[in-house]
Amino acid sequence: MQFFKRFTPIALAAALLVSMTGCGGNTAQTEEEDEYEVVVSEYEVVEDVPGGGGETASRTGGGGTGTASGGTGSTGGSTGGSGGTLTVPKELRGTTVKYATWIDDTKTEAGPVIAGFEKETGIKVQLVTVPQHTYLTKLAAMVTSGQAPDVYQDNEEWPHLFSIAAPVENAGINVNDPIWDQTVIKYGTVNGKHYLVNTVGSLWQEKDLVYYNKKIFANSGITTPTEYEKANNWTWDTFYKCLSDVKAAGYIGGFINPNLLANSVGGGFLKYDINAGKFTSNVDNPNFAAAWQFYLRALKAGIIDQDPPDAFRAGRCGLYMQGTYGLKKTGYWGVMDPDDLGFAHYPKMKASDAKYPNGSFLLAYGLCKNAKNPKAAGYFLQYYLDPESYKKNGSYHSAFLNEEAEKFYFELNSQPFDNIMVENGPGNLMREGAQFYYFQNLMLNACKKDPSQVQTGVATIRNQVQDAAKTANDTLAKLR
Repeated sequence: MQFFKRFTPIALAAALLVSMTGCGGNTAQTEEEDEYEVVVSEYEVVEDVPGGGGETASRTGGGGTGTASGGTGSTGGSTGGSGGTLTVPKELRGTTVKYATWIDDTKTEAGPVIAGFEKETGIKVQLVTVPQHTYLTKLAAMVTSGQAPDVYQDNEEWPHLFSIAAPVENAGINVNDPIWDQTVIKYGTVNGKHYLVNTVGSLWQEKDLVYYNKKIFANSGITTPTEYEKANNWTWDTFYKCLSDVKAAGYIGGFINPNLLANSVGGGFLKYDINAGKFTSNVDNPNFAAAWQFYLRALKAGIIDQDPPDAFRAGRCGLYMQGTYGLKKTGYWGVMDPDDLGFAHYPKMKASDAKYPNGSFLLAYGLCKNAKNPKAAGYFLQYYLDPESYKKNGSYHSAFLNEEAEKFYFELNSQPFDNIMVENGPGNLMREGAQFYYFQNLMLNACKKDPSQVQTGVATIRNQVQDAAKTANDTLAKLR
């Protein structure tokens, strides 16, 4: 979403991470901020009333009741198809659910959904704003001090988040309900307990793509990524040519995140086997080295820049690797003219590859440890993440820059999670408070920005990546 860290240029990571807006948030956070604040939406009067337990969550209408296997009934959480009306126990009405986020959801497509939830359920929503770059650290302190929110957002922190996470079953969520994305469920499962959820067709999920400035390409007579795609020739070679041509036309060629490029072809620093529940080092995967060589070759040639995203927004940069959040009106490129914004899949390594690569990070949500209103949190997660809630509250189609952007968003997010980026959670376990892309910075320094030194870089960081995998696996083992 997730999401500001995806903007971070490697050389400027430490400086920019404390000043940039995150994941749709519009307020800059600074490193000195140690407090969290409560943001009260225009739809609510916040009353900090502890919630009760009681009945399990249920939904009526919208296709009846059932489970993922086709049976009827459930033991909790969402029952049946989406789009119906939530049936909330009386004792939860008038209580408050607290959602910790760095996004001001009153200004996004979620605003009308939160208002609809409050009206429909009688449960008030309190947004607790926590800076993204210190999110997990602050949440851990809140949990320890008895100020835990009810709902958290996972932004590539698995399994680092266990210090603040509770099983979603405690919220009355039935993970077998067909509303839930089973890849997310399985990804966040340890010892039969489930810690992460998101829905099928969620408006809050993230896949990677390449954005480009149509005006630059048109005015300079450069073949676009979309035109290369139509000719089945959108490859690393033609991507490099686009960058070179844009640079030759007098602009910044583009911005490449080597981690995202490597991950798109299965060459990320770490891999996580969902079935085995195990992390392993992946730096000896040949696609890891290939992606880094591509990146460093482009960097040495001067056709890419470690510039902030403002250059792309201002029309000075031709191409930018980023996630699907940029396809939304409140996303990365919301200040741009939508007619100037083009987008394409990540390029294939070679034209003969069967399909365009699918890189992503998995955005998920869960129940906070020591939540005071866990059952209300279950209803909130169900409603907030259900795409049908956005349709019936009138903010589904209007969330996107245009019809083309909406179509591409759901095309990408309907694809399987082939290559999930997983290194940030293990990296932060190794070094608490480490900036995002910790391993990426280590690799860049080890290579000395020289494409001929990639194997030296691999040898330099190999042990640290292996140690991170072991630390992550040890963390999971403690829960089993």
